[in-house]
Amino acid sequence: MSQDRTPVLIGVVLAALLAGGLFLPQWAMFIVTIAFAKGLVALGLMLLLRAGLVSFGQALYYCLGAYAAGALGRFFGVYGDSRTWTALFYMLLALVTGVFYFTTVVTGLSMSAGLIFLIIGIPFFLLFVGFTRVLALAEGRLVESLLGQRMPRRPLYPAKGMPILERIKQMLTDRRTWTTMFYFLLMLPLGILYFVIATVGICVSVGLVGGAVAAVLMATGVGAGGITLDDHSMYFGPSPLAAPFLLVFGVLLLTAVMHLIRAIGRGHGTLAKNLLVARSDAVE
Repeated sequence: MSQDRTPVLIGVVLAALLAGGLFLPQWAMFIVTIAFAKGLVALGLMLLLRAGLVSFGQALYYCLGAYAAGALGRFFGVYGDSRTWTALFYMLLALVTGVFYFTTVVTGLSMSAGLIFLIIGIPFFLLFVGFTRVLALAEGRLVESLLGQRMPRRPLYPAKGMPILERIKQMLTDRRTWTTMFYFLLMLPLGILYFVIATVGICVSVGLVGGAVAAVLMATGVGAGGITLDDHSMYFGPSPLAAPFLLVFGVLLLTAVMHLIRAIGRGHGTLAKNLLVARSDAVE
């Protein structure tokens, strides 16, 4: 009687596939993975047909696993998106830039209004308007590099040979002049809001995860079970039974905060483009 070599052949094939996985390119690994997944489905249907237990409900488990893996991949994939981290940096930086922009606009408008009756009042106001346009161009570069919103490389310039008074009139009647000032005034409350959302959201999430780790460490004898100051108890760690729930909730909350940060970055990029860019440039 000849010996059945099927298990040996299956083992050799599996070992070859596992070894080849270290050298196969990404597209080949994708094809092999899909082939194995469909092969498992077909094998399961064949077993059900042979046993007389045909039930399309078995496919539900396969679909649930696939959709669950896809949903989890998209949900936790926010950490691998570079725009999430650049948006986080922009939200933290917005507090500084917001204070600077707000101070610049308020100071410029106040001094222009105070000097309007002097000979230097109008030139000072025109210089202030020109300076806000330079700031708008710099903010546009910052928004484009950190938030990914496409901004025009340079503003539209008036036609050559246009008289200076006509250029001044065009600059003062341009909506971008006034929407830029409004944007700079709006950046102070937005910067405060962005900074609070980023810092509070991340600190609370990391605190929950750290609390879960501290509970496990204290339960295993690492630490005294609390924090004391001058022999007065200041903080007691959470119960070890609550550690898994704190860990899961902290990770989910942190991931949700990162999604919110990325969404805020996209929304702010759209706001900046609508307020800092002329209408003819915004549609490019």
